[in-house]
Amino acid sequence: MATARRWLWTVWAGVALGLVGQMVDLAWHARHGAFRTAPDVLQAHWLTWLAVALTIAAGLGGVRSGHEGSRAGFAYIVAASVVNALAHMWNAWEHVHGSEEPILAHVLLAVSGAGILVATFFTVHLLFGRDEHPGFFKGKERAGEAR
Repeated sequence: MATARRWLWTVWAGVALGLVGQMVDLAWHARHGAFRTAPDVLQAHWLTWLAVALTIAAGLGGVRSGHEGSRAGFAYIVAASVVNALAHMWNAWEHVHGSEEPILAHVLLAVSGAGILVATFFTVHLLFGRDEHPGFFKGKERAGEAR
């Protein structure tokens, strides 16, 4: 379980890096406005792309960690992160080819980003939210259990 926990921390690092990348992207747009060239897209998005790569790698590491209880959560992280990476590629392609606001790519980025968060919280539950780690339910009566 210790190895799975380390991979989960690495996933959280990828999520945090992605948030910082979003701030870099917003700051770039505040200074420059719309994209004009491929290097513009690279300057604005390189950190978010690195974050997605880290999240995919960490999710794969978690799947391979050998902790059966959290394998499904890490697999969902990988799936959502791969969809997010594909959405980033689509978004970059649209920008490089002249589209100022590729709406569908941005929607897919938002949905897959939310999917990464949901999958990560699900993995937290799989690792820490079971009976051996009652968490929120500690000391509270559960349905079907007598005091």
